[in-house]
Amino acid sequence: MNAVTVGRKVFVLKDKSRIDPISKETREVLISIYYPSNPVEQEMKYTSLFEPNISLAVDMLSSMGVDKDYIRNLDTKIHNDERLDITAKNCPIIFIAPAFGVVSHP
Repeated sequence: MNAVTVGRKVFVLKDKSRIDPISKETREVLISIYYPSNPVEQEMKYTSLFEPNISLAVDMLSSMGVDKDYIRNLDTKIHNDERLDITAKNCPIIFIAPAFGVVSHP
């Protein structure tokens, strides 16, 4: 069986009518959609999923006990904004809206 390549699309929903009491900025909800995508030649690094706040994410994960060198060198088959593989069969599409974590943009 061939390895599956996963595409990921991120949507940021902003509620401009409410201010977050901690960040003092508008509230945001990030939704990631994962789906089967067409194969790509190169592997991505796991930390690319936190662009452009990679260093903030690595620092947060490190504070939870994750080794920084390990997380920076970890490969993933998840690729941002890849094309959907319309020939994939029996593959789920997954929606994730985390309640807490590193926001993916400044």
